[in-house]
Amino acid sequence: MENKVGYSRRNFFVPVPEFRNLDEFNKDLLEEAEQDMQRKHYKKGSFIADLFAEDQAAMHKLPETPFEIGRYKKVKADNYGKVRFDNKQYSTSPLFAGKQLWVKATAQEIIVMDEDWHEVIRHRRLYGEKQEAMN
Repeated sequence: MENKVGYSRRNFFVPVPEFRNLDEFNKDLLEEAEQDMQRKHYKKGSFIADLFAEDQAAMHKLPETPFEIGRYKKVKADNYGKVRFDNKQYSTSPLFAGKQLWVKATAQEIIVMDEDWHEVIRHRRLYGEKQEAMN
């Protein structure tokens, strides 16, 4: 496994890639990896795609319910109804000024919810310094 991680790092991430859209980058990366599976394994002599198909046949089925990935944090909205998460500001509504809210952070989104876990608003997650999302 560690060899494959090193191979992937050297072949797909050197030089360090630059991109504007993580979803598009991941799609392109998946296509590159699938093309790379059309070569023979250095030790086993079989195509990597065939070896992967054998592994897949031996795997258990995935659970019916998807595993939710995210980080939850309780936050307090400021006087304008904005919340801070990870040193970024995200708008909600002036109706939530001064109230406790929940933030669910995924790699791509920030989902702000009220105390009863009802969604208030969704934002594209911001990366970088001193940024603010206003919907």
